[in-house]
Amino acid sequence: MAMQSEEELVVRMKCLKQASWICYKCGDLHSGTVIFDKMSKKTTGSWNALISGHLQLGQPLEACNLFLQMVNKCNLDLIALANGLLTCADLGYLLLGKAIHCRIHRRGVHLDLVGTTALIDMYCKCKHLSAATNIFHSTDTKDDALFNVMIAGYLHNGCVFRAIETFCEMVAMCVRPNTGTIISVLSALSDMGGIHACKCIHGYVFRQDENKNVAPDGVTFKSILSACSHCGFIEEGLYAYSSMQEEYGITPSDEHYGCMNSWKFRDGERVGQWLLDVEPQNASAYCSVSNFYAGEGKWDEVAHLGAVAKGKVPPGVEPRSLDSKSRVLTTTPWNRFIDRHHVMIILSNAGRSPSRLSEALNWASSRNSPPKIPLLTADTSDPNSLIRLAAQARIILNCVGPFRLYGQPVVSACVDAGCDYLDICGEPEFMERMEALYHEKAVEKGSLVVSACGFDSIPAEIGLMFHSRQWTGPSVPNRVEAYLSLESDKRIVGNFGTYESAVLGVANAGKLVELRRNRPKRARPQILGSAPPKGPIIEHQKQLGLWAIKLPSADSIVVRRTLAALTENPNGLAGVNESDENAKMRAAFWSSVKPAHFGVKLGSKSVLGLFPVVMLGIFIGLLSKNALGRWLLLKFPSFFSLGWFRKKGPSEDEVASATFKMWFIGQGFSDSSLASQGNKKPDTEIITRVMGPEIGYLTTPIILLQCALLVLKDRDNLPKGGVFTPGIVFGPTDLETRLQENGISFDFISKKTLSA
Repeated sequence: MAMQSEEELVVRMKCLKQASWICYKCGDLHSGTVIFDKMSKKTTGSWNALISGHLQLGQPLEACNLFLQMVNKCNLDLIALANGLLTCADLGYLLLGKAIHCRIHRRGVHLDLVGTTALIDMYCKCKHLSAATNIFHSTDTKDDALFNVMIAGYLHNGCVFRAIETFCEMVAMCVRPNTGTIISVLSALSDMGGIHACKCIHGYVFRQDENKNVAPDGVTFKSILSACSHCGFIEEGLYAYSSMQEEYGITPSDEHYGCMNSWKFRDGERVGQWLLDVEPQNASAYCSVSNFYAGEGKWDEVAHLGAVAKGKVPPGVEPRSLDSKSRVLTTTPWNRFIDRHHVMIILSNAGRSPSRLSEALNWASSRNSPPKIPLLTADTSDPNSLIRLAAQARIILNCVGPFRLYGQPVVSACVDAGCDYLDICGEPEFMERMEALYHEKAVEKGSLVVSACGFDSIPAEIGLMFHSRQWTGPSVPNRVEAYLSLESDKRIVGNFGTYESAVLGVANAGKLVELRRNRPKRARPQILGSAPPKGPIIEHQKQLGLWAIKLPSADSIVVRRTLAALTENPNGLAGVNESDENAKMRAAFWSSVKPAHFGVKLGSKSVLGLFPVVMLGIFIGLLSKNALGRWLLLKFPSFFSLGWFRKKGPSEDEVASATFKMWFIGQGFSDSSLASQGNKKPDTEIITRVMGPEIGYLTTPIILLQCALLVLKDRDNLPKGGVFTPGIVFGPTDLETRLQENGISFDFISKKTLSA
């Protein structure tokens, strides 16, 4: 055999590599493999070509075996690593995929977008969604392929809401989704009845075509028509069907007619007539409409259509075109469903019993049709159901108490998934225990956990801040007492869950003491002046015309925790991605809040009105310490509360007639310098008030929803994560304004000088 020069050998190897590559591209794996085997020196590129060929022809197992051989015979470049990840994705080999990822990390290899996309695809298809999500969010530059594979991964793992959120982010960043992604998202939304979101994406497709970015084809239109059919968008579907032919020159197929047929069950005559108007020469249209009339028993119409089809009589209705209103419906602006921070709000309702959730929606809808909200099954005794729920959600609102019994599994799932969490808890032991157990992990995972986002304790927290800002200039408060007055033309009846939480809270009071004993001491705010005296058990507040008794609620405890957090962070908590302007506004807000001693009392217009409260306190104090006593208290709430609480809760009339007023009477000094002058008494009094509708069934949901909307809208300006009180999180936001707009008022009442 003649010896070849080094140059000839290089040329021969290049020719063999090119020949093998051509074979693979043409689908001739056998010839390509023969050429590959003849190579005396197999380069990384030749290995990559062979593995890619097997992948393209749907042979991932063979590709994986070749990749494992390649690992021991040559260096792996980015293409080789991406091929390895693709084989793991197709086969579901998570351990091998992790090994490749570790190799990339150890060697300090910087993956390009192709490699990153393959890595995310591998983790998604191997059902390791948290790893995929972390890699996706840590990637600074994202292209269409990266977004598409992440959206597909969410859908593959059943996380529809996360997929829609990522789609919104994609559009907001002006990254063009491909047709496959649009179809996948539309199909998922149509299956779950996502009406508004389907409209958004439907309109987006057409607007993108106008911008020459996306050209919808027949498959895209089939998906749009199917989504419109699922969601009942007759006008939008008709416009899409019309534009498919007139604007895009796409001939309808039997599948497109199938979508039209499904509409006729909703609005048969209108859709059928429209089909005949648009396509008077189309036999399928006549057949389809005729079948509908036959199904309705309208035989005269069937005979008439037969005559029209045979040309014996002219069509009875002039062709009509869709008006401008129809076009507006199909091109609904994105900002109707995405706020200026590009947050799409998709609601779902979750609970243990879908049937009871459905009943609740029907009740809440009154005479209207219930909204098409997905119902998800989640049970606190089934951690996997909670994990699946949290993985799909951006924020979870928990209304299921007592929280000491049912709350911790939900908090744990949210923190693990990096999902934000709000609840309406008024149980101090639960709130402080969640802070002790989950704060650090919540910071790490980016999960914002905020309890007491209902009547407990937003009116007290935001009301105190409103009151504090009335002490302007050198004046400072020393003490603020809140007087809660519940008013109604009918009987005032409380929620049984609140009653149950109170019974269990007193029964487990020792656990709260032990918890605090084992935790580091919190910073104490510097309050100018002497601490106020305890005062009488029952007080006659003449200015308000109320008799009052100290209320052992969570409000004062939550306020103290907020003031402690403010003492540790004088400018408040920095937002995860806030602007310099917002940081200045936050610091300015907190500089106007002046700490004071705070307490809450329950007021009544007569001293006899306090009798049920006193008796309830005695009963709970005596009976809650043993199992039999707790059973009696929870079995007969109406008896022990003298009618204040009952298991069925209040009637609708009782809720509608109830209101609350929370008066804040603050005493302090006209000048802060006076507070340091020995036993100087306060010389100034300011009174403010928070007022709103019934506390449990009206005020609480108003507050909770406004807090949730704030989290969705202003997430960049809120802390990255952690377990906090509502005051330290929502204080600098526009929550007060939002509550004012929704029927909860904050009013300045008076300011006066106190006599010495």
